[in-house]
Amino acid sequence: MSCLMNIGGQVALLMFDSGSSLEALTPMFTQVAKHKVFELTQQHSLQLGTIGSRAKFNYGTHADVIVG
Repeated sequence: MSCLMNIGGQVALLMFDSGSSLEALTPMFTQVAKHKVFELTQQHSLQLGTIGSRAKFNYGTHADVIVG
């Protein structure tokens, strides 16, 4: 399922995944929307449903999300 949503004043196309416990933005979106990005004090891991899939998040941001 997908929808258009306002994130920090920028309209974005969102994809919903009911099995996910993660909310993520692409680095390009944070650049275009001019969000402040900060380095996380601790890395966060991401394991996808494929064998050998491992990723780490090193950066974060804060954004206001408007629903409706």
